[in-house]
Amino acid sequence: MKKHTYNSLVLVLLLSIFSCSDSEKFDIEKGKVGHLTTKTTIKELSEIFKNDSIVSNLSEGALGDNYFQDDDEYLIYNKLGKHLLTIVPKEQLDTTSTIKSIQVFDDRFKTNTGLTIRTTFSDIRANNNINKIESSFSSATLFIDELNVTIAIDKQELGLKAFSNQKVTLEQIPDIAKMKSFIVPTTDGKLIEEHFGITTDVNSPISIAHMIAPAGWSEPFQTPEFEEYTYIIKGKKQFIIEGETIILEAGQSIKIEKNTRIQYSNPFNNDCEYLAVCLPAFSIDQVHREKD
Repeated sequence: MKKHTYNSLVLVLLLSIFSCSDSEKFDIEKGKVGHLTTKTTIKELSEIFKNDSIVSNLSEGALGDNYFQDDDEYLIYNKLGKHLLTIVPKEQLDTTSTIKSIQVFDDRFKTNTGLTIRTTFSDIRANNNINKIESSFSSATLFIDELNVTIAIDKQELGLKAFSNQKVTLEQIPDIAKMKSFIVPTTDGKLIEEHFGITTDVNSPISIAHMIAPAGWSEPFQTPEFEEYTYIIKGKKQFIIEGETIILEAGQSIKIEKNTRIQYSNPFNNDCEYLAVCLPAFSIDQVHREKD
């Protein structure tokens, strides 16, 4: 995961498809950001943004141009050079792919409750029902079920040290705290915070990531070229290792040897929070996921 020092609004699309008109150019809804929907393909971007500029950053791979980047990125700028959006496809190096995520940089984009990249906690709380809050090593994550979104606030905004296990309550969050990210889960819905690794600090010997896998989440079978260590913080996670099923609970850990065929999943009723350490660092080019 890339880390940004600026405020950003990250929307990962899911659910319904909506039609767009010019008056909806900056609307954000479930499954929709402006004229972009969950059915929009990368090859359609040139027509949608024909009056703007598109800069493509291709990821690692045979046709890619950035070894240290796991995902393709398409950066949208208006004619004045203002960065509007960054779009990431579900499939890399494939213009027929639909969209996995949209990162918004223009504060004209907003939800029907008025959330934008500049929204502070006081406005978030005043206009939305916050269903729960969870603490990770570096941020507090707010869950807003009515919008099916999560909003992360950096612990430094709360006056807390990063990489601490200290729990955060709503009462601890200052009214002026700014959002770190605004996420609507899509695809597998898993939240990933990579603290060390190829895409964060160009560290190839090791990657360390904090993850939250939602109830019902699963990945295809894969045979990675790296060792992976998993420590369960909360909830349960299922591992199918060379045909054998193992279930880990909070406080338990496991080491998966490289070149092992495995499937990760959370078929349970609650989210699973865990740490993943890969040696060498995680790289999408070395995962070797099987087609569904």
